[in-house]
Amino acid sequence: EIQRGVFGHLAAEVALGHVPHPGVRDAQDRARLTLRQLTAVHPCQHCQLVIVGDGPMRPRLERRAEEVNRRVGRNAVVLTGELLDPRPAYAAADVILGMGGSALRAMAYAKPVIVLGEGGFSRTLDETTADSFLWQGFYGIGGHSDLAAQLLALLEDAVLRTRLGAFSRQLVEE
Repeated sequence: EIQRGVFGHLAAEVALGHVPHPGVRDAQDRARLTLRQLTAVHPCQHCQLVIVGDGPMRPRLERRAEEVNRRVGRNAVVLTGELLDPRPAYAAADVILGMGGSALRAMAYAKPVIVLGEGGFSRTLDETTADSFLWQGFYGIGGHSDLAAQLLALLEDAVLRTRLGAFSRQLVEE
């Protein structure tokens, strides 16, 4: 059994997992944007963002994570580096931010997913967006996306997280 403590979580926190593709610069930019959006909309008192992976943006992500952690007085952002087996990160998270195969793996773990993409794209996977993702893939390009509102909705509503996690699992099984 995988323990959330492996990633430094407190039992009462909502864990947001972000597993970007290590070679996709835009995915790493999305991780930086996620940090900004998260801290702008939520005091991070009950959540923790765990970013899995490595790449050329890591030094900038580390600096930003240190700033956030210093400001909130705890480890609200954790960078794990590359994991040979990211399954523990999927299992430990309450919400996953990702794209493509990362989103599909999160769905297999019955996690609610915010699908990320290029040009600021983000959209919560739910009954209204599933057909679009099934058609185009679990990815998107551009468009107006309010990642902050999407994060806040999932951070504040455990029932919604449970419902969307069950929906994700059902969708990936079909």
